[in-house]
Amino acid sequence: MIKKYIKKLFTLLDKNNLKISSVESFTGGLFASLITSVPGSSKYFMGSIVSYNTIIKEELVKVDSNIIKDKTVVSKEVADEMALKGKDLLKSDICVSFTGNAGPTVCEGDKEVGLTFVSVVYKDKLYSFKFLLKFSRNKIRYYCVKQAILKLIEILEKK
Repeated sequence: MIKKYIKKLFTLLDKNNLKISSVESFTGGLFASLITSVPGSSKYFMGSIVSYNTIIKEELVKVDSNIIKDKTVVSKEVADEMALKGKDLLKSDICVSFTGNAGPTVCEGDKEVGLTFVSVVYKDKLYSFKFLLKFSRNKIRYYCVKQAILKLIEILEKK
């Protein structure tokens, strides 16, 4: 079912000659995996950074450690930074990022299970989406990736 949305996304990317990338945390590369499961993805997909650990967010992606300290990794601000930095790092026109807590537990200092943030940067505009989900861990991951694809389609159709 999600493949039809990915194909629609590819049509819009092709029409506008755009490249896409991702910086993922709690999704663990699920967005990249689903995008690349559809033939022809290499024409549109530049790559992904799975920044599951805070150290990778700070040292590789270059998310400001003060933002992480002030807002925690499960925040709109960190998702926004991940998308903005990822767009440049991965040399794409669009970057989507994912950060959140898919559970099943809350570690010290983390936000509640099911709180997730998805950010998209496109043409120097930033779009941010917050979800508070009461699903199982993998349903949360899948739901957010699907929503990101649907939001990307919506953004590109409005352009």
